[in-house]
Amino acid sequence: MKMSEITIRPGLDKEYKKIAEVFVASFIEKPIKPKRQESISLGFKKIIQKKITSYYVAVENKEIIGIGGETCYQGASYIGYIGVIPSHRRRGIGSLILGRILEEASKNNPTIDLFSNLGIENLYRKYGFEDEFYTHILELQKFNTEIDLKVDEFDSKIPSWIYELDKEAMGFDRSKLLDHLVEKQKTSIVSFEKNAYAICSSGRIGPMIAKNQQAAKQIFDYLLSSGTKRVITPDRFKHFFTQYHPRKIQSTLKMTIGEPITNIPSWIWSYSSFASS
Repeated sequence: MKMSEITIRPGLDKEYKKIAEVFVASFIEKPIKPKRQESISLGFKKIIQKKITSYYVAVENKEIIGIGGETCYQGASYIGYIGVIPSHRRRGIGSLILGRILEEASKNNPTIDLFSNLGIENLYRKYGFEDEFYTHILELQKFNTEIDLKVDEFDSKIPSWIYELDKEAMGFDRSKLLDHLVEKQKTSIVSFEKNAYAICSSGRIGPMIAKNQQAAKQIFDYLLSSGTKRVITPDRFKHFFTQYHPRKIQSTLKMTIGEPITNIPSWIWSYSSFASS
């Protein structure tokens, strides 16, 4: 039986609902309620309209069966999840999507990075990606402290020094993403003496940048005082987090291809997201 042709093309703005449906089918095993589906769809709509992430879709017989995303910063590109609906897996569609995204991302920036689920690292190594370090999604327990916390909290507007601190830590400018993150409901921005900042939303702490352990502890103590939170943190900080009785949810491997980024890895305590495929 002859296989029908698969086309990889940019997703259209008006296709945000279908892109969201494929995302849910690819990464969420259990059926979700219509209200949550609508919330996910609106999230994709905002990201696409603001041109924060460009999505590429795999199309067969006029149906979208797979997706992948590239977030283009000023200085580096980040490959998000690459997903294919279960009925079309094991056909090499994910590799086709990845190849197209790499082709486009290399035109935008000299460096591309991603987070790989453990067990599929060799797929990315075939394309030239190199291992950087492991990261872990940790659930941190509510923390009661007698320390005099000296943090500042902002509702929506990000102070200019936070953009500069983040850029120095990461090695590229992601201010557009930070602006988008703080627009979400129930989001707070917490800082400490211009040495650390964190964005906390929906029970997740990240991004979180801190110049030293003292500043990091002030931030985490404060945010965890209101309840359990999750972080996506590099392996180098696992001993620090033992004080919050962490429960490991998942591990990933951060990988990079292209020119080295001039950044300060020791300042990066938590990421805003990770990718799956």
